[in-house]
Amino acid sequence: MGTFTFGRTTEDTHYTNLLANNKEVSRFQSTGTGIIDTISIWFKHADPGIVHGKAIVYSDNAGEPDALLGSSDELDIPASEAAFSWHNFTFTIKPSVSNGTHYHLGFICEAYINFIGCNTSGGARMYNADTYSNGASDPFGAHTDEAAHELDVHADCTETAGGPTVKKGSALPQTIVAMLTSNMLFSACNRFPKPKGPSKRFPHFTPRIVI
Repeated sequence: MGTFTFGRTTEDTHYTNLLANNKEVSRFQSTGTGIIDTISIWFKHADPGIVHGKAIVYSDNAGEPDALLGSSDELDIPASEAAFSWHNFTFTIKPSVSNGTHYHLGFICEAYINFIGCNTSGGARMYNADTYSNGASDPFGAHTDEAAHELDVHADCTETAGGPTVKKGSALPQTIVAMLTSNMLFSACNRFPKPKGPSKRFPHFTPRIVI
């Protein structure tokens, strides 16, 4: 399977910041269907002391961050960094994304981050207070929008096979029910002796169901 990236990969010279126990995101459109392996953020932590942070992914609701889709593994952010670099946040439980759908990518941190690269020509960042030790809130919650401060953040993803996705506990789509019914009827017919004369068989379908 292939890979794809969506978000901002530019290393901007403009910057914003993130206060301690806050989270912030920017909105981007996925360029493929798959799972997020890594979220990378362009920033510099200039203060002393190692701090901890997690990348976050939220769904989009009319341009605003909504439901929490995933949090990365915790990253140890080095102290007194002299230069900007891409900080890579990996996921043990990998969020799924769909081609053409918008998502909000960003991070939450326990301490102040001085310099975070951003695009001052467009986009926006959305941020609010959120205690790091409690984990990122779900949903995102009331927040402040800051125009022309789109974060330098992107997601590296692995493509997944197409086909309907069915969440555990939800009802099966009617198209899948119809195919499963055809399979059961086909199996049942083949258990009995064939009748004399012409007979018809049900076509055999193998649906792809991703749980």
